[in-house]
Amino acid sequence: VRRADGGAQVDVRSVSRVGGGDLGANAARVRAFLERLETAAGSSNP
Repeated sequence: VRRADGGAQVDVRSVSRVGGGDLGANAARVRAFLERLETAAGSSNP
């Protein structure tokens, strides 16, 4: 988490432990995490 213009910037990464592809599972996992984080923070900004 870093300070950004009037808020904070969160860098998130999700990597499969096994195999070469995840068929979009990592991207979905990151989106779900960021949605929960925004809800918990009371923010509506993506």
